[in-house]
Amino acid sequence: MRTPTVIVDVSTVVRDRVDPGWHRMDALIDLWRREMDEKAIFYGVLDDASWYHLDDAGQAAFAAWQAAGRATRVRWADPLVCENAERYPHAKVLTSDLYRDLRRDFVWLQNSDRFYTFSFTPTGVSIERAEMGAIRDEDVSQYGEAASLKPKCLNTPEGRQMLRREWACTNPSCPSSQARAIADLPYNRNGKALCPDCRKELGDAGDAADTRELKVLIGGNDVAHIPLVAGSRIAIGRGGGEDRFDLRPLVGDQQTLVSRDHVAFRNLRGRILVSDLGSKNGSALVREDGQSDPIPADVEQRLELHEFVSIAGGLVQFRLSGKRYARGAYVPDRGTGVISSPTVLASPQSPA
Repeated sequence: MRTPTVIVDVSTVVRDRVDPGWHRMDALIDLWRREMDEKAIFYGVLDDASWYHLDDAGQAAFAAWQAAGRATRVRWADPLVCENAERYPHAKVLTSDLYRDLRRDFVWLQNSDRFYTFSFTPTGVSIERAEMGAIRDEDVSQYGEAASLKPKCLNTPEGRQMLRREWACTNPSCPSSQARAIADLPYNRNGKALCPDCRKELGDAGDAADTRELKVLIGGNDVAHIPLVAGSRIAIGRGGGEDRFDLRPLVGDQQTLVSRDHVAFRNLRGRILVSDLGSKNGSALVREDGQSDPIPADVEQRLELHEFVSIAGGLVQFRLSGKRYARGAYVPDRGTGVISSPTVLASPQSPA
């Protein structure tokens, strides 16, 4: 097959409540050749669910594309559309999807000018450039999480009940059994919560409603996640041990900018409080409007979604994840000193 110049998310084209079918593909291709590029080479991706929106003639047409090496049918089309677009960086992408849930896996999607969308009306079809504006990182987390529910059957009433709980793996041969609670979403199989690693049945480990996830970013890159269960506190700096997260493996030769006890985060009934620990190079709370305020030593400030904490002159940032169903607790890594499981406080104090 020749190098494609247009990657088509066929699933978004052929699906329609009123008038589904392959004739929509024919109309779009004809319009593209007339208005955009008469020599365009198309490659299509179709998901299994959309296959059944096609009648016999439509399935035969798609099969002909497959036989010619011009199309692929997969369980979930979106990642393969993006993978093909990444493989062929000069190709345009024709779709009605904005791929919000894949912006972390394919960072080039942010503000990309390669995407085109379409509109079908009783009088015809039109094509226009899609607005792939940048999406905030915490919103990407939320979109990605929402997309992950269906494959694990968690988008059902019983599945949503599972999302309200923490789960622990009791299979001693499973790596996840080392943690007090698994850090990933469980699988729902006939009303039973299964471990995402070993697929054994999980045990209920408590309420997950107030668990929050803290993300660590360096140079804008998401490098670590720290789940904070309600009542937990974790100190962050240049040191390992219980109730600590060691930044040294992440910042390398810039570690001298980070104090041994630099900043601490605490989960008070679902509210995340941050305090500076008397660090040499300071900490700042950056509001959604961009205003930056120094965090005084030992004075707790509340961290909201869409805000972030910056330490050591911006070397490291901490943000709340946009996940609605954050969960899990790390266990301390005794070998490297990089931490993880925060300890539950016996009597959390009120914020200052």
